[in-house]
Amino acid sequence: MLRLRRVVLLLLSAPASLSGLAAVPAAAETPAAHFLPIAAILDDPRPEQRVRISASLVQDLGDNEFLVEDATGRIIVEGGPAWYHRFGLPADELLIIDGEVEVEDGDPPEIDIHQVTREDGAVLRIRPATGPSPWSGRPAAAGTPLSEPPVWE
Repeated sequence: MLRLRRVVLLLLSAPASLSGLAAVPAAAETPAAHFLPIAAILDDPRPEQRVRISASLVQDLGDNEFLVEDATGRIIVEGGPAWYHRFGLPADELLIIDGEVEVEDGDPPEIDIHQVTREDGAVLRIRPATGPSPWSGRPAAAGTPLSEPPVWE
């Protein structure tokens, strides 16, 4: 039911027009200095593709999931399981989000956050750029996080 709610939310919140977008190269990796338009990710989702977007927070969906947008569209970004850690993203600020595309069960693509950079340069590291996530292979403890929430550096 949560997935259905998120799909409806994405459809209802999409910009009315996505015309006039420049073509984006279909690369397996996105260079660090290049921002990929959200519409390009939605139009051609590539599982595990490394991406960098520049977007602002639209809505905190809870459990480390956030709806963000740029001029081309909206996408959900996810920062790991809430049983492991919890954090928030600032509103009214342009964020740089580095992560990788996740595509599951025919749902719209999402981005698994690796790190977020604020306008002032502060960085929130959620997981390493390579290798498994810190929560990988660990069972969810009933209401007990295994880690302190990530902090802005």
